[in-house]
Amino acid sequence: MFRYARSPAFLIRAALFVAGLMTTPALASRTATPVGTWTTANGHGVVAITPCGDALCGRIVGIDRLATDPMPTDVLGRPQCGLTIITNEKPKVDGTWRGEITDPRDGRSYQAML
Repeated sequence: MFRYARSPAFLIRAALFVAGLMTTPALASRTATPVGTWTTANGHGVVAITPCGDALCGRIVGIDRLATDPMPTDVLGRPQCGLTIITNEKPKVDGTWRGEITDPRDGRSYQAML
């Protein structure tokens, strides 16, 4: 008859190694993303971050204002609510997302990190 020459400790190590190989790709593919709805730093706005092409974009979906206050507008006179202000956010090796953000009040663009 055939006799198995490997020890039980070897089998346990081999099983753990194979299990590690099977879970590593799954963990590597699960990167944290900023996709979701976020409150601005000052708490007066809400921005929805969503996929757009091979990047992420963000648009204003809520503005804290009184019902009697006029809707804030951008530099071109368009209502700020609904404007896409974050564009081209892409993941970097360090786990951050970098792209651009536009200030709707003056139309200037800045580098943004999510």
